Amino acid sequence: MVYGQLSKLMVYDRPRCFLQMLFTVEIMLCMVMTIRLNTIDDEGSFSKAIRCEELLPNFSEPVPNVTVPAGRDVDIPCVVENLGFNRAAWIKVETKAILSIHDHVITRNYRISLSHVDSRNFVLHIKNVKESDRGGYMCQLNTAPMMSQVGYLDVVFPPQIQRENTSSDIITTEGSNVTLTCVAKGYPTPNITWRREDGQPIVAVNSEGRLENYFNVVSESLFLIRVNRRYNGAYLCIAMNGVPPSVSQRILLQVYFPPEIMIKNNLIGAYLGNTDLLKCYIEALPFPNIVWKKDGKVISSGKKYEIDIAIKKYEIETVLRIRDLQPVDFGIYRCTANNSLGQAEGEIQIYDIPKPTSIPTLTLPTLCSTTMETSSWKESSPFYDGSNIRESKSIKSKESVEASKGGNKADSQGVSSAFVFGLCVVLFILNEVIT
Repeated sequence: MVYGQLSKLMVYDRPRCFLQMLFTVEIMLCMVMTIRLNTIDDEGSFSKAIRCEELLPNFSEPVPNVTVPAGRDVDIPCVVENLGFNRAAWIKVETKAILSIHDHVITRNYRISLSHVDSRNFVLHIKNVKESDRGGYMCQLNTAPMMSQVGYLDVVFPPQIQRENTSSDIITTEGSNVTLTCVAKGYPTPNITWRREDGQPIVAVNSEGRLENYFNVVSESLFLIRVNRRYNGAYLCIAMNGVPPSVSQRILLQVYFPPEIMIKNNLIGAYLGNTDLLKCYIEALPFPNIVWKKDGKVISSGKKYEIDIAIKKYEIETVLRIRDLQPVDFGIYRCTANNSLGQAEGEIQIYDIPKPTSIPTLTLPTLCSTTMETSSWKESSPFYDGSNIRESKSIKSKESVEASKGGNKADSQGVSSAFVFGLCVVLFILNEVIT
């Protein structure tokens, strides 16, 4: 087919056809022996010889294999030496379609062009590469016998998740079995990896049929057995095949269950006039209707009461704040929660406790002051030593007999008082330093 195209071109180019014939004859003679082309050098001698392989066309480098993402442009080079009057052609191997001959583009595909700067380089350009462009590309020379080289163009595609075949958000109840499916297309075939959005492990069935924790599960389908509330959350299906970008699909799994209430402290003592907090912990999905009651009456937020609710996934904390407690506020409070699957209730009792009475405390300065006053009173009081002063001479003489003993006792009392006073001073200084 190629030679038919070449013959048509030669009809309109007879001089080149004649030279082609001469070149062909020269090559045939060269197969038998070495041709000596005599040329006259500057000195007028005949000396230069050329061998057959220097006259035959040859490929100076192989046609490369190229991998390119769809939508990009690609260049496929073909480098030929000693082409002479021969012609180079590009052919699509699978369809045998001629794309170009020498410097002429034959195909009508507007995305294909040719660069032919000299007689050596024939570069095939394909713009906006498509999947249909994948395959072999042959650079062929019209020699006898024909010479050719083939390069392969591989067109790759980034992964794309097929949403029509992929699971959407799922709502189920505790104890059910759930299968999450993710289908992606691309070239090469993408790998599917599952992981949880919150970073928690996935409890899935292993190859032995047992439940095991995985942080990543590589599979098109994810099988979850007997799910419970801890399975709640978003699951990410990530498709990758080495061609950027990778893509992901977020699938939300909601496991519904009836409310459960836990009271950590169901008996609380409080003082009159104080503000107290009652806490009720609830697990439920879907989100329940939460009500606080006392004596069968529903409590609403206002000046007296304030109700706060904090939610984390299926875990709920509700707090009842009671201001300025009065005798009528003591009693039993009920926290109730209900959803479409059931109802639960918890009780908290508040009772009155008396406020502690204030007990006077003897501080260090008071103690020292008292000690000093006592010592001063003893020394200045007329009843301390007056009786001894007003004693008769007989008694006085008796005291003189016991002067040594009395003197020692007075000295002892003076030393004791001075010691206590000094100790108070030291303790007072230490107290000031510490505080």
